[in-house]
Amino acid sequence: ILQSAEVRASLAAPAEPGSGVVDRIGFAFVLRDLARRRRFVEVHTPGGLLSGTIDRVGRDHIDLAMHDRGVPRRSSEVRQYRIIPLAGIQLLRLP
Repeated sequence: ILQSAEVRASLAAPAEPGSGVVDRIGFAFVLRDLARRRRFVEVHTPGGLLSGTIDRVGRDHIDLAMHDRGVPRRSSEVRQYRIIPLAGIQLLRLP
């Protein structure tokens, strides 16, 4: 099979960085998935440990509904809400 020089060049060229789906999956993408699944999380921040369910994920923060582990996220069980900057998350754990 004969190929034109242009086709051969495009096949030999490496893919552009940042062009794949994997490159677009970032920390916020993972956090949004955890929020959709209503997973209980422990968030380590410079101010200490916070735990609960992620309600929303913004461009630069998460809204965390704080409640006890093992208790479903219900309005009656939520002790407080916290807005946590993404830059302030040192570690996120799924216990």
